Amino acid sequence: MKILTRILPALLIAAGIFFLGVFIKSGIDNFAYRDRVVAVRGLAEKEVMANKVTWPIVCKEVGNDLTSIYDKITSNTAKISKFLTDNGISADEILVQPPQILDLQAERYGSNDRPFRYNVTSVVVVTSP
Repeated sequence: MKILTRILPALLIAAGIFFLGVFIKSGIDNFAYRDRVVAVRGLAEKEVMANKVTWPIVCKEVGNDLTSIYDKITSNTAKISKFLTDNGISADEILVQPPQILDLQAERYGSNDRPFRYNVTSVVVVTSP
């Protein structure tokens, strides 16, 4: 009888601690997973004919002499614009953006053992209905 009066309270406390842990875990799981459900009520798709197109044409040149690279970019941009106007695209639909020049030796975190110093990129954008 003395053993039963000592063991029964210990078993009840152990069971209470066990169920307390289970309930705390399920509460944390419920809190963590409640934002992972998305309700979708419908989906609609419709194909429409496009009435405007934007087409970027990129031209890149690399080298060590900036003036010669700039001359090449200018001539390539002129060739692209001439080709587009010769094939029916009006001049007001063509936008020539200024070239972007990247000095690879001025990069702070890059290695300086690259074969070319300058990277010049020019973009011709065609916007047409």
